[in-house]
Amino acid sequence: MPVNVVLVHDEPDFLSAAAEALREAGHDVSVFRDPLTALDKLEVHRTEVLVSCLKYAPGLPHGISLARMVRYRHPKTKVIFTAELKDAPYTEGIGEFLPSPVDIARLVATVDRLTHRAGEIATPEPC
Repeated sequence: MPVNVVLVHDEPDFLSAAAEALREAGHDVSVFRDPLTALDKLEVHRTEVLVSCLKYAPGLPHGISLARMVRYRHPKTKVIFTAELKDAPYTEGIGEFLPSPVDIARLVATVDRLTHRAGEIATPEPC
């Protein structure tokens, strides 16, 4: 069953690569370049996994604020942050952390693990 994943990141190359890999893994993916646009969608549509960078342009909420706003409405949403390794302590207790540059295969594996899809094997068709 597909998992609804929302990617929010300010790097278009990361968004493109991550979205493609997650879609190939069978997930439904929505992509946003800034947290405010993503928040508009997330206020009305529940998502299972939010992937967000920590820092955005000045004047925009940072990734932790976005995660808290999303979790206020949808407490079961899983969160994965991407940022420089030095920023990892800021995310403790809020979500998973993947250091930048993000290994896309690790991102897909983390989404699968958080949504209990890790090791999922397709049921063969009966003969």
